[in-house]
Amino acid sequence: MGDNFTSRRAPGAGVPTAIDKQVYRWWATLPEKQRPVQLAKTFPRIVNQIAAYWATPQRCAAYLNALVVDPQRNDRQGFPYAIALEILALQTLLSESDPSIVTRPDEDFKFGGA
Repeated sequence: MGDNFTSRRAPGAGVPTAIDKQVYRWWATLPEKQRPVQLAKTFPRIVNQIAAYWATPQRCAAYLNALVVDPQRNDRQGFPYAIALEILALQTLLSESDPSIVTRPDEDFKFGGA
């Protein structure tokens, strides 16, 4: 029996959504090998957020970092390996596009916040 993590998610994050139209435009700008296929299939709401934040690299970097490192939430199971690799590839691509982007655990991203 598993724990019900739906109640622990940020408001509005409990129900998977369809992929937004903006994702397809963003997707076309990515190198084919760095497109997060498994992430999109499994967590479309996360891909929607990444696409929305991509144009603001610092915010996107903080969001990606918060997906994998969140010292305030110790209850996370973690992502499946293939998805974790896709998130890492996106972090790498983002930092390569702008070397001033550095993701650090102290760059707090507040889920559900502005």
